[in-house]
Amino acid sequence: MLLHGGHGSWEHWIRNIGPLSKHGKVIAGDLPGLGDSDPLSPPVDAPRLAEIVVSGIRKLAPEGDLVLGGFSLGSVITAHAAAALGTYVRQVFLLGPAGLGAGWADNSEGMLRRPYRASVAEQRAVVRHNLGVSMIGVPSQVDELAVDIQFRLTSRRRRLIGMPISDSSATLDVMPDIASRAHVIAGDRDRYLQPNVAACLGRLNREFPAMRTTIVKGAGHWVAYDAADRVNDLFVGSLGVH
Repeated sequence: MLLHGGHGSWEHWIRNIGPLSKHGKVIAGDLPGLGDSDPLSPPVDAPRLAEIVVSGIRKLAPEGDLVLGGFSLGSVITAHAAAALGTYVRQVFLLGPAGLGAGWADNSEGMLRRPYRASVAEQRAVVRHNLGVSMIGVPSQVDELAVDIQFRLTSRRRRLIGMPISDSSATLDVMPDIASRAHVIAGDRDRYLQPNVAACLGRLNREFPAMRTTIVKGAGHWVAYDAADRVNDLFVGSLGVH
């Protein structure tokens, strides 16, 4: 089960679904209020969103023995869902995680506002720039597929504003319950982890020594896309498949 980031959809996992589906059933859902999912009435927080996810998981994967993966905002919801599901979940992957208190910040420096009244070409140029600033580790490696996805996603009105959840300590709140099953993956150029990626994950390791961490060299915040082969290998490895 894969959960996407803020202002996102299942397409955040576009480079992972196919390869992972060779090894088992893959469910990539849209969080309430994003993508094609209906919104929730307020108030909306991580535990409430996780309740919806848990309900869906129990219906779609009643056999259990699950691997959960969450990206950015989705990592917070994934962590809470894993805590609620207990041993129903084998492994929890938190990619470019949020909800880390002082270890995460909304770093929008260098981002440009999308000019919705401009030409499509001008809008795509801004989307490409912003991907290079905030999502992809090496700006020159922003490809057309990434631009296509982000152009579509940012063309849709968000009905879930996830920033208050991302900018909280909600992941840390449940980490004691999931640390032995948790694996945090982050690109070394993830601009949101504070004060830097190595320091942030080092602190997590000290606080939760049972948790695994992997830093992917050259990758940015959208590590599941930016370093898809590496991420897919880590997921598959958790299944005991070689």
